[in-house]
Amino acid sequence: DSFETARAQVAREWALLHKLFKEHCKVPVEHCLGNHDIFGWCRSKAGMKGDEPDFGYARALAELKLAARWRSFDRNGWHFIVLSSVERDPNDECGYLAFLSDEQRAWLEADLAGARLPTVVVSHVPILTITPATRGGESERKRNQTVISGGLVHLDASPVHQVFRRSGRVKLVLSGHMHLVDRCEADGITYACNGAVSGGWWKPTKTYCDPCYGLVDLMSDGSFKLEVKPTGWTNA
Repeated sequence: DSFETARAQVAREWALLHKLFKEHCKVPVEHCLGNHDIFGWCRSKAGMKGDEPDFGYARALAELKLAARWRSFDRNGWHFIVLSSVERDPNDECGYLAFLSDEQRAWLEADLAGARLPTVVVSHVPILTITPATRGGESERKRNQTVISGGLVHLDASPVHQVFRRSGRVKLVLSGHMHLVDRCEADGITYACNGAVSGGWWKPTKTYCDPCYGLVDLMSDGSFKLEVKPTGWTNA
């Protein structure tokens, strides 16, 4: 976690990540940035001023050798779009909101306008999901309305979905963030929240998923098969 963690610990975690990927990962990797990748945004806890050259997204971009927060590419007959949807909450020094900036939204529309292949979109924070309805486990009935935090689900879910819908190319939208698993479909587009490798942050829990990961097979005809598999990890 880089969001509210001191520099020395962040450096240790990046070094460990690079070591483990080098030793154990032999397949190509495409990273999608999320809230935990943003260095020092919670300045009071991280001990940051905010004017450091590696502050914010800069550290993760450099560590992962990414040229930009969002991008797209073609591979094996599919088009992939990787979004970066975590923005500052102007009213909370240690908060964030999920939406596409005007610049990223314009880029997305242009990218999809030129896409000719079936498309997978990846966003750390879900664009559409039913997981907020189940997150938190047993609790009292809500009084008169259901409110979903803009840090849990995209605030611009409807307009972004319409961009996907108009393109006619988007088949699957993948996300994480919620540490829960769901799958929902709207206008022929499947949205899948695929849990978390850490489960409930490496702790036993009844309100989050068990440690798991999503595995997707993409077919040449534009169809796909999606499974959520357990990692087999326990804290015993």
